[in-house]
Amino acid sequence: MKKNMAFITVASVLLCACNSSPKQQTNPSNPVEQNNKAISLTLDTVDFASDTAGAKVKVECLMLERLTTAILKSSQRYPLVVKERIAGVAQTEFVLKATYTNVNAHRWVFPSLRPSSSATVKAEILKNDQVVATISKEIGSGAAFGACDRLEKIALAGGRYISKWAAKQNYN
Repeated sequence: MKKNMAFITVASVLLCACNSSPKQQTNPSNPVEQNNKAISLTLDTVDFASDTAGAKVKVECLMLERLTTAILKSSQRYPLVVKERIAGVAQTEFVLKATYTNVNAHRWVFPSLRPSSSATVKAEILKNDQVVATISKEIGSGAAFGACDRLEKIALAGGRYISKWAAKQNYN
């Protein structure tokens, strides 16, 4: 009986030790290096749809700048090459256009004791001024105290979402 218990104990210790060893990574850490066929997109100017946000939000908050920066930085994780549109420079075949269609700086959600914010961002991929793909996503945040801080966090999350979505599209 003691021999059986000793065998079971040794076997279970060996199995647990083998399973806890770190696994070797076979893929490179940067997915862009893995895929040589990176898609080139030109990021059009990010803007608010008409009468979407109040004048105070447009002037005081950095939503547009944060969304642009988030799209450009997070696209580096995917097989995308996203460049900002520069006046006078020819654009790529595909254009990525992002627009805020709804911005709510102060919304009260039951049973919260403080306001939260939400914004709906719409992204389109255009080819020769024809819409190839479109997506709309409402993102909310209640984590920051100020309205602009919440809206800027939403913009960062929206930029990551748009980059991930754009990388999954079929560009053939």
